[in-house]
Amino acid sequence: MVNAIAGTYDPAFSAVADAFLENFNSRGELGGSCCVVIDGKTVVDIWGGVKQRAHEQQPEQPWDENTIAGFYSVGKPLAALCLLQLIDQGLVGLDPPPCQLLASVCPSG
Repeated sequence: MVNAIAGTYDPAFSAVADAFLENFNSRGELGGSCCVVIDGKTVVDIWGGVKQRAHEQQPEQPWDENTIAGFYSVGKPLAALCLLQLIDQGLVGLDPPPCQLLASVCPSG
C-alpha cells in the first residue's frame, strides 16, 4: 500500500493526484509517474511506488522522478486520435469502403 506520492501539483488538479494514489491502493499499481502540462505550464508532476520489488539479494527500489518506463500499446490510441482529427477536418470519411482508401489492401479493386 502506498500512503504518499512525491512531486508537485497545482491544487486545482488534486483529483489527478487522488486518482494516481488510488491506482496503487485499489488497482495494484506497482509504480508510476504522471506529468500534465497545459499551455506550457506543468500543473502535475508526481510519482510513487516502486520500480522494482525486493527479491533475493536486491532491495526494493523506489520510483523516482528520473525513472525510465517502457511504453507498450500506445500507438493504437495515438493513431485513432490522428484518424479522428482527419475525420473532423473532413479529410477522411467513415463511409467509403477500405479498398477505395487503400488500393494496396484490395489490389483487385
